[in-house]
Parts: sequence; C-alpha cells; structure tokens
Amino acid sequence: MIYSFYSFAYLVLLISGTFWKITYGYVFLAIMVWLGFWLKTVVHLLFNYPFIEPTGLFKGTSEEWDSVLFIASIGATGIIIARIFFSVCFSSRSTLTVEEPAPPPWWYKYYKTSLWFVLAVSMIAFSVTNIYFSFQQIGLVPKTIIWPLNAIFSWLISTGFAMTGATLLWWEFLSKKANSNVIYIILLEAAISSISLLSRGLFIFHITPLYFSVFLNRKLIPPLGLKWTATLLSFTTIVFLSCYPLINSIRDSEYSGVAMTMPWQMEKKSLIDGKEYTTDAGTYLTETGINLKKSIMKLAAFSVDRWIGLEGLMASSAYPEKSPSLLFKLATEKAEIGKASIFQDIALSHYRFMDMRKFSFASLPGPISFFYLSNSLWILVGGMIFVTLFVITSEILIYKILKNPFLAALWGSIVSTAIAQLGINTPGLVIHLLLCSIGILTLFLFQNSFFITRFRIGKHAD
Repeated sequence: MIYSFYSFAYLVLLISGTFWKITYGYVFLAIMVWLGFWLKTVVHLLFNYPFIEPTGLFKGTSEEWDSVLFIASIGATGIIIARIFFSVCFSSRSTLTVEEPAPPPWWYKYYKTSLWFVLAVSMIAFSVTNIYFSFQQIGLVPKTIIWPLNAIFSWLISTGFAMTGATLLWWEFLSKKANSNVIYIILLEAAISSISLLSRGLFIFHITPLYFSVFLNRKLIPPLGLKWTATLLSFTTIVFLSCYPLINSIRDSEYSGVAMTMPWQMEKKSLIDGKEYTTDAGTYLTETGINLKKSIMKLAAFSVDRWIGLEGLMASSAYPEKSPSLLFKLATEKAEIGKASIFQDIALSHYRFMDMRKFSFASLPGPISFFYLSNSLWILVGGMIFVTLFVITSEILIYKILKNPFLAALWGSIVSTAIAQLGINTPGLVIHLLLCSIGILTLFLFQNSFFITRFRIGKHAD
C-alpha cells in the first residue's frame, strides 16, 4: 500500500515536471528528485546491490522501508503542492519560450567579436590558472587560499562564464547576421570548466539546459538545419566522452587515499575474483553472469546512484535524535577545513576518516532528508513548498528582467541543482546564490546602460 502511494506520488511529480511545465528549474528539480528516489529504489530492488552512499543506522527492516517511502512521498507531495499553489495564485506564463523576443542591444553588433573573444580568452585563462593553483576543485581543500580569489575563481568557472555565454548566445541568435557556430564556444566553456573544477556533472548541467532551450525556441532563431544539428550533437558527444575519462584519471590521481567503496567492491570476494559462488537461492553464477552483474552495477553507480535523495533519507529517518534544533544547527553550519559536517556523523559516512586537511568530500542529505531531520512532517512539507517556490519564482523574475530563455534555463539548472544538494554548508549556498544574483544584476545593468546611452544620443540629436 505504501509503495503504491510512493509510486503514485512520484509519477505525479514526474508528470508535473515533464508535461505540465512552467519553468526550467521546476522541470529539472522534479526530474532530479524522481531520479534520486523512485528510480533509484526500483533499480536497487531489481538488481539487489549495495548503496554507494552511507545510510547511517538504517537496517533495512520492513518498518524502516515503509517509513522511508512514506516520508519520501510526503516530500514529493510538498513539491507538487507548491507547483499547484503557484499556478492557482499567480498563473504566470511559462519561461520556457519567448513569443515576441526583444532585439539584442543595439551595440552588440559592433562589439560582438570582441565580446566573444574576451569571453573565450577569460574562461581559458581562469580555468588553466585554477588547474595550476587549485583555488577551487571538487573534493579538494584549496591548495592556494588568497581572499577573495577563491570565491571569484569558483563562481566564475562554475557559473559566471556560463551565464555570460548564455546571454551572448541569445543575443547572437536574435541578430540579423547570426553566426550559429558561436555555440561551440559554449561547448568549450562547459568542457574546460568541468576539467578545471574536476566535476564530471558540470558539463551536463551547463550544456543540457542550453540545448533544451535552443530546441524549444527553435522557431525564433535562424534555421539550424539537420546537418548542423547532427554535427553539433556528435561533437558534443565526442567532447563529453573525451572529458569524462580525462577527469576520472585526474581524480584518481588527486583522490588517492580517500575511502571510496563502490558496490561491486562490497560484494563477496568471489564476485570480485570472478569465481562461482552460491546465492541464497542455491543457484550458481557463472563467470559471465558475474561480469554482467558487475557491469550493471557500474552503470547504475554512474547513472542512477549519483542522484541525491534516497540514502540521505534512509540515514535521517533512522537517526534517533531528530529535532527542530538539529535542523537549525545543520542549516547554520559553515564548512570548515579539517572538520566533518554534522550529517557525516548522522549518515556514518566513510568520509569522516579521510584526511580533512587535504580532502573535502561529504555525503549529501538532499532537501527531503534535510527537512525531515526536524522530525516534523509539517516542517518537511513547508520546507519543500518554500524551496520549490523559490526555484519557480526566482527564474520567472530573471526571465522578466532579461527576457532571455537561455539564461532562464541555465538559472533553472543552477538553482535546482543547488536545492537537490541541500543540507551541507547552507550558508555557503546562500553566498553562491547571492553571487549569482549579482551576476544577473550586472548583466541587466550592462545591457541597459548602453540603451540609456543610445537614448541620450538620440535625444541630443533631436
């Protein structure tokens, strides 16, 4: 009964995100939560392999599973309620497409070559410098700490250059003599930023929203053609497949000494060795069957298990000392070099035993697990409604200010990803979103200051 309720809640959530679309951010948030809970649950039930992330005191009893699935369903319901509430109370139109786009700034056609050149050179220079000095890289304590360069490098490489590129790309596509091939600079940004930050997911989170928005707004931009589209997608695939192993090899080198146990390493030794062993059912697995299971587990680990949600809630639900004060303590906790976050103890994370003077890995709870640490379903529902409304309203505000669906899509990706990872270093997340807001304001002022200049010139000419 509870599993049926769980499946129904997440089916409605997925439908609300994919068929009842209003903003890019809501689409991405609904999909990520669905991936982190329902799909992960089904895959683990089907293939019966260990979870990658720690699950704390969770023992896997029927009662514990019922509790986790019920709480997860309540969390998903909070997201859906926020979506319905916004539609009923505000009925704002979607940010996915623009019906009557405004022309690009009048000055863009005069400076566009310089703007694209400066963007390309800047993102390469900053990314290469970060690789050398390590101001900010995933999982590593910065090797070079110079205030405020660490925050500047981190924000520009992870977000700032992508926001600038999305703005210039929209202006270029609206130009009379548009050069569609500038999109390859966006592809370069995603690739070099991913390598610089050692992030395998950043490439996807930068490229996917822009390509999605280009597709939805294809009627407003110059005809791209089947050949051009096929070439772009092929080249994107090649770049991604090149970046992924490169980043993995660098991570393997940099992360040596970190306790990272994959599920296929947690199986019986005979599974690793490729030998036969007896299962509970009394059947025998051949070497082919063992290798097939290992392959499935590896594929699931890098496609399904990377999404945040289920394990965090398993740890939170089993933790006996949940309270509103604990939630407040987590919400105000700042990241400190050499110190594990509170949730690492709750989840019994293996990252507690790494060298925290060198590494900064952490198990992430996700928003549903985070809010449920209050031990209150009301706080859970209220919290999910609040963060969902923030995802929706912030994107709509940016859309109305800049009238740029590409930038709205990127913002939706940024904020939905941030919410999906909620629970660790929340003050740092607030600062990151504040920097993003300053970036949006800068783009707005940059555009309108030139418009004011033109207005003044025209007024004097009269």
